Formats: sequence, C-alpha cells, structure tokens
Amino acid sequence: MIVQFDPDFGLVILQARAHGPAGDFTLRLALDTGATISTLNWEVAILLGYDPAGVPDRVRMTTAGGYSWTFAPVP
Repeated sequence: MIVQFDPDFGLVILQARAHGPAGDFTLRLALDTGATISTLNWEVAILLGYDPAGVPDRVRMTTAGGYSWTFAPVP
C-alpha cells in the first residue's frame, strides 16, 4: 500500500493487521512521522492476548510536552 504524504493534511491514519495469541485484528493506527519508536496502548495489547502488566522492565516515555510520568513496558 502506498499513501501519499501531505504535511498540510493533518494526522495520517492507517489500517493495519495485528497478530497476537488471542487472534488477528484490524486496527486503525496514527502514523507519527517524527517518532523514533512505535507503541500500542495497553487495551490493544490485552485484546491481542498480551499482558503488559506482567513485563518487569519499564521505560519512561518522552512526549512532545516533555517527559510523561507514564511508564511503558519494554518487551
């Protein structure tokens, strides 16, 4: 799939397939062209059959507004 990028258009939303122990799902994802990593929210990870709370390692996330006090699991 090829999507033409237009910086004046706004948020880029893509449809993607995600696979996990609980099955396959179609998701709508926002493409952040300035991001260095990708993340999924916990509800999506749980829906896919993963347990983010069971991952012992965490990393503090940096957002456009600075550091977030939300810690994300690192697989």
